Amino acid sequence: MTKLTIDSILCNKCGACVEVCPYSILELNENEETPAINQERLAYCIHCGHCEAVCPGGAVQLDYPEAGEVPDIKGNGKLPSPEEMSRQILMRRSVREYQDKPVPKGILEEIIKVVHYAPTGVNGQSVHWLGIYEKEKVRDLAKKTIEWMRFAVKTGMEHPLSFTFPSLVRSWDQGLDPICRNAPHLMIAYGKKDYPISFVDSIIALSYFDLLAPSYGIGTCWAGMVQIGLNESPELRESLGLPEGYKAQYSMLLGYPKYPYQRVPKRNQLVFNWKE
Repeated sequence: MTKLTIDSILCNKCGACVEVCPYSILELNENEETPAINQERLAYCIHCGHCEAVCPGGAVQLDYPEAGEVPDIKGNGKLPSPEEMSRQILMRRSVREYQDKPVPKGILEEIIKVVHYAPTGVNGQSVHWLGIYEKEKVRDLAKKTIEWMRFAVKTGMEHPLSFTFPSLVRSWDQGLDPICRNAPHLMIAYGKKDYPISFVDSIIALSYFDLLAPSYGIGTCWAGMVQIGLNESPELRESLGLPEGYKAQYSMLLGYPKYPYQRVPKRNQLVFNWKE
């Protein structure tokens, strides 16, 4: 049950909480007193917490049974400068060569706790995470993916990227790992099969992970070939042991980069227009 309270002593009647509530659950009455809670609309609260977060005096308190602890933000809430954020985005690279050493679990868990705050549709918080930590298990997933590709080539299975399968199988047979790139770890975002925006929510969350990880010295790469296998192979999906009714939405490789990237590479000319 959602519990929303407003402390009339701490409230300065600025009305910010009323304005930011997406479902008009909070209302200002004609006398401009402490905002009132519309009990009928309270049932539609999506627990976004904007009312609580925007209040300058901490007068608004929102709680509900599934709520976790609020992270302790250090640095007085100061945001990175545009230059710092731009550098983070521009310098981010897909890492396909990794050092042969693990990332401490505590660091990966710390990143996931932050990424948990990535936006989701109607604050559905639909993204769940499965981490494959041991390098041997990551390689086993790569091997299973190759075996599915080998079967796909043998049977003439149609797939938009089937033309790449023979060369990937050959590379594997030559002792290379074109699937997981010998990454020490793999992270999978998963969600309910029948939730219409689970995939979008997962991609947004993984994008946050992708941008935050380099701050910890960690490199990432979107594991597209793993995801193709998970989408197409029931055996591969079952090997993950996900709960019934859930599916892997996308996967990401991660580990300490073998090589540091020194500069920003070229990209195609930007295509952008304002609607007239």
